[in-house]
Amino acid sequence: MTQDDVPLVKITRPRLTRTHQRSDLLNLLDALRTAPLIMISGHAGASKTMLAASYAETRFIPCLWYQVDHGDEELTRFFHCLGFAARELNPYKK
Repeated sequence: MTQDDVPLVKITRPRLTRTHQRSDLLNLLDALRTAPLIMISGHAGASKTMLAASYAETRFIPCLWYQVDHGDEELTRFFHCLGFAARELNPYKK
């Protein structure tokens, strides 16, 4: 597999345009930052993705963005795409 096998949509954080900043939820995420894992759950269309993206953007948090889909059932593809995303995040990559 090559990097051409990794669709950019899987590893690109969504752009935020005209989004309402949910200060109460952003502050709640601030309070939870010491936890080893934070799970955001809700119904389809509840803006979970936008909340995560806006939190990373407004708090200047470097993050590895990875969109999981049904194609990730194959572990080799999953780890290939995840590894590529990690290399893209690394500021010291060659």
